Amino acid sequence: MTRIAIVVGCDIYDIASVRNLNSAEIDAERMADALGAGTNRIILQRSPSVAEVQSAFASISTENIEDLTFYFAGHGVVRSDRLYLCLRNTDPDSLAATSLPFQTLLLLIQDCSPTHANIVIDACQSGGVAEDISSSLSHRTIGSYGSFGLSLLAACTREQSAIETDAGGVCTTAIVNCINGTTFIQDIADDLDLMEIAKHVAISVGAQAKQSPIYWGVNLTGAARFCINPFVSEDSPVRRAIAKAPGLGVLSSEARAALFRLHNKASEEIDPIDVRDALLLIRNQLNLTPGQTIQFSRQLATSLSLACRSHPDPFRSIEIRSTCLALLLKDCATNKTIQQFVTQQMTEIASDAITVIEQVVNDLDEYKYSLIGNTGTGELFFLPIRISKIIGWAGFALSVLKTPPTASVLKLLDHIIETYPLSCAAISEDQSPFVVIGARSFFQTSAHDQFELILGLLFSDISAHHGVIADSRLPASEVIEFLLRRKESKFDGWRWLANPSSLSFSILLCGVLYGLHNEFDLGLEDLDHCNLGAFLPASYGSFLEPRIEDGASVIFRLGHDFWSIGELAEHWESAQKTEGANESEIWLSTLCSMLFPDRVPWCLLKGCKARTPL
Repeated sequence: MTRIAIVVGCDIYDIASVRNLNSAEIDAERMADALGAGTNRIILQRSPSVAEVQSAFASISTENIEDLTFYFAGHGVVRSDRLYLCLRNTDPDSLAATSLPFQTLLLLIQDCSPTHANIVIDACQSGGVAEDISSSLSHRTIGSYGSFGLSLLAACTREQSAIETDAGGVCTTAIVNCINGTTFIQDIADDLDLMEIAKHVAISVGAQAKQSPIYWGVNLTGAARFCINPFVSEDSPVRRAIAKAPGLGVLSSEARAALFRLHNKASEEIDPIDVRDALLLIRNQLNLTPGQTIQFSRQLATSLSLACRSHPDPFRSIEIRSTCLALLLKDCATNKTIQQFVTQQMTEIASDAITVIEQVVNDLDEYKYSLIGNTGTGELFFLPIRISKIIGWAGFALSVLKTPPTASVLKLLDHIIETYPLSCAAISEDQSPFVVIGARSFFQTSAHDQFELILGLLFSDISAHHGVIADSRLPASEVIEFLLRRKESKFDGWRWLANPSSLSFSILLCGVLYGLHNEFDLGLEDLDHCNLGAFLPASYGSFLEPRIEDGASVIFRLGHDFWSIGELAEHWESAQKTEGANESEIWLSTLCSMLFPDRVPWCLLKGCKARTPL
């Protein structure tokens, strides 16, 4: 089987009305050089005619082609919802006859019968190819046995221009950087596919030019190779670690498949739980040194966090980096090298979180209801969780950076209090870690009074609903049912309630911290007989694990074990037996609780008693 590339750059045009370009041929030459190492044959054409391009396809049509790549740099035109690639003899007044329509390009590729085809178009309006794809690839072509797979990267949308500089097109530059290793993608697979490269290109180009690369993958049933991976060799840090692992030699097929699944996921599908499960599977198979663990964590974090920067949740990229960093939690208590690396990485994560919060505040300034999602009635459930999460990340960032609340954080809390007071609701156990983190972080800051108001709103809500909180495992399909039952206070025999509740526990303990004894004690009557509970781990070093085995649950019943939040604090003080932890371990386990909110960093409320705020 053969890997072939047809690479076209068109600077010169015969028709006077078509402006000549400066760097399309340079781009084609750069692409040809970059693809050369892993390609059997490259056909490079500088400013060819339409017939010359068609002839190039004809010359390879009888070969047994596994991977066929077509690259084009030059003018592109969308007319009547069709994309036309302009070659040397193209006449704008007769595009169908004198250019290379994208539909014709697909037919030329299909005649070559490759297993997989890659198309890269660095041309203005190249995003207009979407209509051609939808009309040219029928349901019989997509997904049928023997049909070829297609990966396509277009440099910009149909309304945009493809920016070029004297050095070449910005999109081509970003692609070449991925091929030659200037930009790290991953070092797991022997080859890179165009889709994983495209994710990085979209981020890189979008950050430096007013153009938005777009990409598609169709019928990707087999290997979708584009180029060799420059980071895969026997000298790769990960492969060296694998080779030195006693008794293993290589990762199991299960672990390798887990890594491939992560790298092949669409940006909106990447989830901290999937990343955690893959990391733990690998960790349990390899005997990595601290240095190797750091290197593995760093490289995987770079690859996956870049891949999910277009995720609708603005915190997702940070969450994925944090999950990779959490791989080091197990050794964070004893290894100083890991402690130093964790501290440095958490500082970067905290800084990025502040950047996200600044954007959230900018969105709120423009439209005060921008926090509301698109889940309809379900927003009554999901919006309070979303608000708690933002508050928790703000508190975490400030605590790690050890700085006073920024103007954006103070403004965020003001927006929440003024616009979303009814959504400062205690509705799900998943809010527990964020409430604890926010309370502890804002207590001795200028944001104390704002968070105290939010804490009061949360307490009023649990009192009004008699301590009814949804279990953290509540399925999305049951959300509406929960809201209806909560409104009518009809929960007899319903299985998705938190009992005992860690959220109610955290709100009452935070009330002690903020000295709200009088205010909260008056409302405890509405919570009579409610069970409040916390799971205290034997060590916070286990907070990455899917299930924390070692530890103890403490449960206090209102009206039986205590009658005021002051008494609750006394019981809480005597119940804590978790071993001490260093600062990096505390904040890394706190980070884990925000990624997996079924666990709470109770260590932040250790010795909880009313104090005097600054």
